[in-house]
Amino acid sequence: REEAEFLALEEDVLRPCLRGREIRRYWTGSAGELVIYPYVLAGGRTTPLTAEQFERYPNAWRYLRERRAELAGREYFEKSSKLWYELWCQRDLRVLATHKIVVPELSDSNRFAVAGETQFYGDTACGITMLPTVRESLEYLLGLLNSTLLEFYYKKTTVPKANQFYIYKTMFLRNVPVRSIDFSDPADIARHDRIVALVERMLELHERQAAARTEADRELYSRQIEATDREIDNLVYELYGLTEEEIAIVEGGQRT
Repeated sequence: REEAEFLALEEDVLRPCLRGREIRRYWTGSAGELVIYPYVLAGGRTTPLTAEQFERYPNAWRYLRERRAELAGREYFEKSSKLWYELWCQRDLRVLATHKIVVPELSDSNRFAVAGETQFYGDTACGITMLPTVRESLEYLLGLLNSTLLEFYYKKTTVPKANQFYIYKTMFLRNVPVRSIDFSDPADIARHDRIVALVERMLELHERQAAARTEADRELYSRQIEATDREIDNLVYELYGLTEEEIAIVEGGQRT
């Protein structure tokens, strides 16, 4: 970031890039890295900026050209049809530049957070977007994924790596049993809306805690976060129809 400011690289071609270590449960730290993202969305496709288009960003274009020699020599890249300043895995702008859920690819617990349209993520994070046909809210899904129940499920159905760290990638995330909402059932809709409201409160509480100036205020928000977390957990148990005995197993398993 400091180098980008010093070189006056144009903001329109820069993107904050979240790494796994900056993604926490319900919140993200400030992205420590910026990437030059030389692509635009054209005709529904992510296409590279041409050299002529890049001239609209003279400082960024100069920066790249000065480092062309450093980018050379990648045989696999030079044999491809990509331009020399492209990324090997540029990802789709329709996926990156949208409201999404992000998670570290390696973590000891479920740490799902929301990232905005301008926040991209690197190779130590995984992103989740919603299809246009899905009626459930992104915040609803976020509440489920961060719940005690789905963390218990995830840890029971995936194999941990060293030091009890788990992999959060598509191959495992696709198996998470997300509870669909019956939008013809008023009670189900009410549960959905209540979880969304609680998750929105959780996001706001984390923002307030991050901005708190005193330890007393931080402790106050911490207690409110804990209470909101408990409300979300209880609603998730209700959604999935768990009995008191099953809840005790889930919560006991999380403490061991």
